[in-house]
Amino acid sequence: MGKGRRSVSYQRSITVHRREWKESLPDACMYCKSELPPMKLDVHEIERKSHSPNRWWKITDHGRHVNGLKLCRKCHSEHFDTMPHAKQLAVKLIMDPDNFDLDAWLSIKPRPSTYVTMSEVMEYVKDLI
Repeated sequence: MGKGRRSVSYQRSITVHRREWKESLPDACMYCKSELPPMKLDVHEIERKSHSPNRWWKITDHGRHVNGLKLCRKCHSEHFDTMPHAKQLAVKLIMDPDNFDLDAWLSIKPRPSTYVTMSEVMEYVKDLI
């Protein structure tokens, strides 16, 4: 089976888990906190699917969904394409602490040179709160 077919199969296998995670959270943007109907909120992957096609929606043994943020379309398109991973993880820690697990998130990343440390995340937490 080719690489593209494996990633499609993987995406299908996590669709239910991803939807359940999204529905378990308040209907509000995790960044600007605007309350919106669910269909106007996107799921953003901190580590992009294209960078980790067969493991981007990491679910830990404890059931944590470590790579997702629930965002309004404006924040998703205006802020998160270029936002550093450490800042995105700070948003995750503040707004979805039950699903934050830095070690599990780091296991998604294919390039060790782009790892994030907890101290980097905490610097952004200080800025965001």
